[in-house]
Amino acid sequence: MDISEFKKTSVHYWQRHPWEVARAKIVRHLTKKNGKKLHHLLDIGSGDAYILNKLCLENIADNYTAVDTAYDPGIIKQIISNSHCSINFLNQLPTQLYPPPDSILLLDVIEHCKDDALMLQEIINASVAQKFILLITVPAFQSLFSKHDELLRHYRRYTVKQLMQLCKSKGLQIEQAGYFFFSLLLIRYVQLFLEKIGLRNADSTINNWKGKKWITWVYTSLLWLDYRIGSFFILLGLRLPGLSAYCICHPSP
Repeated sequence: MDISEFKKTSVHYWQRHPWEVARAKIVRHLTKKNGKKLHHLLDIGSGDAYILNKLCLENIADNYTAVDTAYDPGIIKQIISNSHCSINFLNQLPTQLYPPPDSILLLDVIEHCKDDALMLQEIINASVAQKFILLITVPAFQSLFSKHDELLRHYRRYTVKQLMQLCKSKGLQIEQAGYFFFSLLLIRYVQLFLEKIGLRNADSTINNWKGKKWITWVYTSLLWLDYRIGSFFILLGLRLPGLSAYCICHPSP
């Protein structure tokens, strides 16, 4: 959850929007692709550290660091009160971390940056990022840009091609790229139309979820199935469009 949404809610980790729960499962799947335990997982723009906590509970790494410029002592205290894991919290990208991160997450972060290329370059230039696997996720398709994006202070949305071009322009080699949540595309276009004609509240965000546990489980399961179907088509060389885009890459040798 983005800090701007986190500040609006006191909801604990078990009361999560299905989109967020499913995305955490997807990130876990993409992060554990090689089956090896990570030495140090660095999450940049980590928000309320929900995903990092989920990954920590899966014990996929030995060390965990969360970085977000919005962190202050009060926010960190509130996050820790909801956490059962040992996470190092920082409010700026460090120049040194030990051990050096071998995996970096940029989950729905660069769309918040006016200059996304500069932000990516700063990460690559940092001494903490000499050798790593980078997982980036972003909201997909500029045609879906709405007041919801403005509320979250997004500058843009991306296609997979645009995301790959951005990574390649910084010398990163692409391992895998695609979309997920293709089943939500039509729903989002309908919502956007209803917002434009004033029949839907454009200020609605994921922190407003009030669904019961079983409803959350059903929706999460459907979104997970959505991702698995999309992954199958990627194996066939086809990319189904989706509400989110992702790219896995690493620095060139």
